[in-house]
Amino acid sequence: MTWRRLFGSARWERSPTPPSAVPVSYDYPPCPVCGYRGPAARVPKGSMLIAVSLLLIGVLPGLIYLMFFSGDVWTCWQCGATKADA
Repeated sequence: MTWRRLFGSARWERSPTPPSAVPVSYDYPPCPVCGYRGPAARVPKGSMLIAVSLLLIGVLPGLIYLMFFSGDVWTCWQCGATKADA
């Protein structure tokens, strides 16, 4: 058995190809700021460095930070505007 059969294909959430190389599809909703129609980029909300620093200072500030800044945000490739909150 290959690795792909066991764990599925290794896919990036954000495609490594630049936005100009991604074909524009009208299946995607337009960006409210620039009007770009295409796949969105997935960006984490918080910083892992800040989370680890706060956890080393104290458990409570670190847990509060992790609670509020966990998850991802879908942003536009062209302008970086937030499209959705995941």
